[in-house]
Amino acid sequence: MNRIASRSRWIPLAVTAVLCSFVALVMPNAAGAADPPAYTLNISGTCPSINELSIYTLVIKNNSAATIEVSALGSTLSVPAGGLDYIEFPEAALGNGLQDSIRVDGATPAEIPVSIPSCLSPPSKYTVEYTPACSGDTGPGSVTVTNTVTNEGTRDVVVTVAGSTFVVGAGATVTKDAPSGLSAGDFAINGDPVVGGAFTVGNADCAE
Repeated sequence: MNRIASRSRWIPLAVTAVLCSFVALVMPNAAGAADPPAYTLNISGTCPSINELSIYTLVIKNNSAATIEVSALGSTLSVPAGGLDYIEFPEAALGNGLQDSIRVDGATPAEIPVSIPSCLSPPSKYTVEYTPACSGDTGPGSVTVTNTVTNEGTRDVVVTVAGSTFVVGAGATVTKDAPSGLSAGDFAINGDPVVGGAFTVGNADCAE
């Protein structure tokens, strides 16, 4: 009877030992899963102001104990252990292979979050002044488009109105004939509707 009682006490102890061994094996993995990644990175943009484009910034945070080498579109930097650094790119870089070009220690990151700002009312890079013909005048009215961008070289504004298209270079002002009775919805700038606030209706200098 004593031997049976002794065995019955050992069975729970053996099960407890197995469970403890299992927990010991699992715990290091669980702790490892909570460790921060070796680095984090993201790309975020800014809303443009007049005469400027958005700037997109690649931010890298090094969580490791060693320096990492980061490259993107020909730019390179070394981020020290525990450090943070960034590289700025023009707006066009986002559509010209910026994400695909990023390498960290020669490897492509698994994830590259991109934050594009939601600018509710981005400032326009142009103004459109439409002046209808004088009352009773059978001739055309006019439209004057000014490209307010002066520091972007080849950043042209392409204007479409009444079936015709013309280009306004950076910093330039162009005036063209336009039919009467038009509204902002009859104009397109670079294929898009005219930005609110950029369209005004002028008054023709009509003779008495």
